[in-house]
Amino acid sequence: MLPAATAVAFVVNPASSSAKGASADAHSAAQTHGLALHVLEAGSERDFATVFAKVRELKAGGLVIDPDQLFVNHSEQLAQLALHYAVPTIFMYRDFVAAGGLMSFGGSLNELYGLAGAYTGRILKG
Repeated sequence: MLPAATAVAFVVNPASSSAKGASADAHSAAQTHGLALHVLEAGSERDFATVFAKVRELKAGGLVIDPDQLFVNHSEQLAQLALHYAVPTIFMYRDFVAAGGLMSFGGSLNELYGLAGAYTGRILKG
């Protein structure tokens, strides 16, 4: 999506138990594609604008948001910040795109929950 990018940023919640593993995976993926990776941290909503400003300061070609619950709860705000700072950003859920974000790598939470309910019903009915 960003062929001219030489660096990307990845934001994690440092309080998340999966942040370290997610950062390692992101480093591996960036290295595979010949990109420099800047791992940024946001532990609360008040850190979001700072993250986007830092992405621009670092001249990163884009931002990947870790699918941590903190970010899921604030996907609309993150999408608005991505627009405001003109940072190409990808996040896991479609809600992010519906709120104005560039792209997602997952589906709709509503559809996911609907499917889970349908499958649970089928299992319970035998």
